[in-house]
Amino acid sequence: MEGSYTIEDSFRTQEQILKQVYQSLDENKVLLAGTLLKPSMTIEGAQCKDRNFPHKIAEMTLQNLESHVPCNVPGIMFLSGGLSEEQAQLNLHAINRKKHEKKHPWTLSFCYGRALQDSCLKTWKGKEENRNEAYQVLLMNLKKNFDIVK
Repeated sequence: MEGSYTIEDSFRTQEQILKQVYQSLDENKVLLAGTLLKPSMTIEGAQCKDRNFPHKIAEMTLQNLESHVPCNVPGIMFLSGGLSEEQAQLNLHAINRKKHEKKHPWTLSFCYGRALQDSCLKTWKGKEENRNEAYQVLLMNLKKNFDIVK
């Protein structure tokens, strides 16, 4: 996440990684139908001056996946990759909107850690008296992401 690399730099790096991953899986005769891919989204580095909107992130992320992820991979579960809760949700929403423009062979979903838990943990603060409020924050985050994925 750190660095001043552009979204295009990220795209090229992810492209090389995806090619190598699927070449290695093929060489080792891994049954792709039993795998899930957990990539980051194609985004610029945190210090990059040129910030991208979610629709551009979605477009480049899906373009890379379409080119390099075999269709017998059943699912792609996006990582939040250190993004804020809001940015991870906006990007996922844009990816899912873009996905519907073109049929893709895989199920797209999310596998967020920080983007689901950060505000919940900050609300809880390890104190029993904050437990119910933290639970409500977690439920709200889950609902936001579920609505985005539907």
